[in-house]
Amino acid sequence: VHMLQYTDANPVPASQRLNYAFQNSNSLRPFAGFGFITDAFWGGDSNYHALQALYRARVKAVDAQFAYTWSKSLSDTDITNSGNNNRASLLQDPANPHLNYGPSQINRPHVFTSNIVYNAPQLNDYNSFVKTTLGGWEMATILQYTSGSSLSIFNARAVDTAPGGISGAGANQDNIRPLVVPGQPCRAPSGSPEFQWLNPNRWTMVGYQIGTFGGTGAANASVGECSSPGIANTDFSLYKNFKLTERFHMQFRMEFFNLFNKAQFLGNYQDTANINTTLSNSVRGCTTTSTSATDMNSINNPASACFRRPINTVTFDAANTRNPTFGQVTKDRGPREIQYGLKFIF
Repeated sequence: VHMLQYTDANPVPASQRLNYAFQNSNSLRPFAGFGFITDAFWGGDSNYHALQALYRARVKAVDAQFAYTWSKSLSDTDITNSGNNNRASLLQDPANPHLNYGPSQINRPHVFTSNIVYNAPQLNDYNSFVKTTLGGWEMATILQYTSGSSLSIFNARAVDTAPGGISGAGANQDNIRPLVVPGQPCRAPSGSPEFQWLNPNRWTMVGYQIGTFGGTGAANASVGECSSPGIANTDFSLYKNFKLTERFHMQFRMEFFNLFNKAQFLGNYQDTANINTTLSNSVRGCTTTSTSATDMNSINNPASACFRRPINTVTFDAANTRNPTFGQVTKDRGPREIQYGLKFIF
């Protein structure tokens, strides 16, 4: 399936990206004097593979249906249509669209849903009291268990000594993907606050080379490498039917949504960002070699976080560090809800 994708029709050549990062000059672009030119085209690739199973059964007073999907959705763009303001739809490198390819935002590997309805006996052969109190009940439940959608991690392009952005590619969005720290999982470690979904220590910008899309010998965060919170929800309903006359019936209903009152965190999908996936908003550029004690960008200043760092790389320091709310969940699906009602049927 070809999807709408956005790129730069006037991209900075790879050989000029380091210069552009420092100079932020459009003279380095193919069409000198012009900046970022939005190119929207139906060139995005996506594919979807799935194994789907459905089972229906009726056993005496029980009706049941079970559905399961095992799938994978891959794409090099996003499902939303918000122009080049959507960093997931904007090509990181116009010359290499494959850098954007991976599990899409709608990728949910496992989806299981079921519904079960039980009709209790009417007890017509019993006395009026037993028939009225114990007969004619209906019970139903809906189960939904779903994997979380895929998440991609980004970093802002801002670096104090490189006005053209970290990569120097001239993109107008923060679509830089940070480096991965080996051995660190996506999920926050045990003991973290419940709302801390992602592990901030899995990613870093330390050592990221200015003018490139990464660092020497280091792996970048891949597209869709983590998962947002899934769904584990149970709804339950209870009905009691009363026959008043041949024409009139009355039904009492009680319905429980999120029966077990389980916290259901919301993930990121479409344009809704319920988890902060921006690792940091700015980084320190290690771009000078002076010995001045006031030059905090020097790799030769012992007081700087850049001390002994490779030249033209970035790092974190007190002024340029991780986003304090990175990886935190901001919304949920709400607590248990109970509603009841009385319905007359005629």
